[in-house]
This record gives sequence, structure tokens and C-alpha cells, in this order.
Amino acid sequence: MIPNAYPLEIFKGQVNPLHFGFFTGVNADEALDMTGSRFRLVVYDAVGGLCLSTEVDPDSDNIVRFPLTVAQGDAIPAGTNRYELARLIGDNMETLAYGPFKVVGGR
Repeated sequence: MIPNAYPLEIFKGQVNPLHFGFFTGVNADEALDMTGSRFRLVVYDAVGGLCLSTEVDPDSDNIVRFPLTVAQGDAIPAGTNRYELARLIGDNMETLAYGPFKVVGGR
């Protein structure tokens, strides 16, 4: 699978989870089989410094949710950063999405 480029944007100080759903099939209407999967979200600042690295299991509704704590949100600088979202199955890693991660407003 070729990774998809998607821009993300959050409001500084936001602690609502980031949600991702993955689908397959001709019409992208079938939920991706996530059996045995974990998901890793990594965010880098504009110069490539690591701001966040976190892993979660998919929820029972086949949605991947990354809850951000206040400290995690504060560690990501305002402005345009970049992220990568990967699926981990055993020793295998597959990047599913990547792109700009913009942080606006807030404190």
C-alpha cells in the first residue's frame, strides 16, 4: 500500500483524540482488517526534531484514536510540523499516512 498524504490541523492545547479510519475495497467501503495491529503516530517539528511518538491499539469499532494529553499537545510547536502514521504488525511496519501537521492558535 502506498502511504497517503493528508494534512492535519489541531488547535494548540487541544486534548481531543485524533481519529483515523482505514478502509479498503473497490469503493473504499470495507473496514481494513486490523487484527493484530498497533498504530504509531510520530510528529516532528519543522527542523526534524521529535515532538511526539505514541502507539495505540485500534478501538473495537475499527477506528484508531490517539488521545493527546495536555503535555503532549504542548510539546508540539505552533506552526507547520510533519507527521507519520504507521501500522505495526509484529516486526512489520507500514506507513499509512503522512503530511503536514499544523498547530494553530491556543495558548
